[in-house]
Amino acid sequence: NFIMVASEGFGRRNQNASPEETADLRDRIAILAHDAGIPLSATISVAFGDPFEGEVSADVVAELAWRAEAAGAVEIALGDTIGVATPWDVRERHDKVREAA
Repeated sequence: NFIMVASEGFGRRNQNASPEETADLRDRIAILAHDAGIPLSATISVAFGDPFEGEVSADVVAELAWRAEAAGAVEIALGDTIGVATPWDVRERHDKVREAA
């Protein structure tokens, strides 16, 4: 399972990486996993909210999901890392992720 981060603030403070950088790293790891026959799962952390920047855009989450699927991820999980998701947020992101990936 590879973890990507959906927000700049959380990513910089926890992984020292932006959403783009975590997706780029996942792309490189995906090649190795594929070559080794290892299925790749991706988790998008702070998919609903960031304690430093607030709400996370569903479009950013969808873009990360699209990149994960394009890299061969067989499973994509959305992390409510700080516990702020409502049922409506979950539905919105779920629908956008399904459209994108």
